[in-house]
Amino acid sequence: MAVSGMMNNSYAAQDSKGTDFWLMFNTNFNGGATLSLFITSDVNTSGTVAIPGLGFSTPFTVTANTVTTVSIPTGAAVHTSDVIDNKGIHVTSLQEVTVYGLNRITATTDAFLGLPVDILGTDYVILTYKNVNIVNGSGFGIVGTVNGTTVTITPTETTGPRIANVPYNITLNQGETYELRNTDATGDLTGTTILSTQPVGVMGASQCSNIPSGFVYCDHICEMIPPSTT
Repeated sequence: MAVSGMMNNSYAAQDSKGTDFWLMFNTNFNGGATLSLFITSDVNTSGTVAIPGLGFSTPFTVTANTVTTVSIPTGAAVHTSDVIDNKGIHVTSLQEVTVYGLNRITATTDAFLGLPVDILGTDYVILTYKNVNIVNGSGFGIVGTVNGTTVTITPTETTGPRIANVPYNITLNQGETYELRNTDATGDLTGTTILSTQPVGVMGASQCSNIPSGFVYCDHICEMIPPSTT
């Protein structure tokens, strides 16, 4: 018996594969970090990695089911807190690829899965890690994908001139990046909300976290955060 009113809608997969990415690296511990992108695909393909703000561009090719490594200039991970810079990383490819980024300094290293532009959103909640008064750098990063994007940030902790729970606006153009780091003894920017007028990429990060509290050795942490709509 036929069922009336059956919906037959289909939806695009919300996956991490894509042909267009805007990514960024966050600030690691003191010293120059070795930055790399690892790119893989189910099929043979090619593309370009570019950082327009640093005048960097390089082509890449990928053989199906293998990984291609692209070295990124160290300067891409150097940010001044609460200052807009132009260090967004643009990855484009002819066929869908998966991209992950590695931010490495000896003994303080982390990697993140890149999310393509087609699944980015305009509403995010930050997840980072608390400071424990050893190396304090609880923070986040934002990369613009469309010129003239207004981003409204409501921080959970007072950070420099930015007051806790008081929204403030910044404007990002495509490829521009913004990092906010809290250096207070017990600061934690977890729960900070990000709202934007156009899709942005958002990173939850900590410069070098001491996990768990009481251990003096620290490690960089970073992850690209899916939008709240997911």
